[in-house]
Amino acid sequence: MLGISIGSPANELIKPLNARMPAIITEADLKKWIGEEPVSKQDLKRMLRPFAASQMRLWPVSERVGNWRNNGADLVEPVSEFDLDGIPSSRGRLFEMSVV
Repeated sequence: MLGISIGSPANELIKPLNARMPAIITEADLKKWIGEEPVSKQDLKRMLRPFAASQMRLWPVSERVGNWRNNGADLVEPVSEFDLDGIPSSRGRLFEMSVV
């Protein structure tokens, strides 16, 4: 089995966090991407453009997400600012949230 991750430049939503993001292939393009339908080189390049930020949502999650040993649906649950403060980290935070 071979796994590969293809990156693209970050969209407006992700840019504050990282300059790159994973390429996201839409359901409409999937059959072309995996070779079940004919596709031009121009279409393949278009599929690697940053995914529309308007089609995404962003929220803070637990730092447990960063450990491959952790698994479970709770990893994508939003955490509050208070939860973030209670999680120890030796690596620092990707972003800081202030409590008002």
